Amino acid sequence: MNSLDVKAKINDIIDKASDNNQTLREVIPSSIDGSIKIYIYSNKDKIAKGLIEVLSKDSVKEKISHSASKMVENTLGKFAMMFLSSELIGKK
Repeated sequence: MNSLDVKAKINDIIDKASDNNQTLREVIPSSIDGSIKIYIYSNKDKIAKGLIEVLSKDSVKEKISHSASKMVENTLGKFAMMFLSSELIGKK
């Protein structure tokens, strides 16, 4: 099984879970669970580097900042947002 096959299988599992409102734990066969954990552990440096690259993109930073601001606004209310800037929340 090559990396394209693995990616296709993972996408199928994710699609199946989202279609049925299931968690990944409910959808992933136990026989694959161990293999996934080993793969992640073996490639943790590559995965971390990829995540850092994705999170460094301006569009992703803006989405995270916007989501964090909305979360704080929903939790603390609009009054608290007068004292906190969305840029500050996004940076934290």
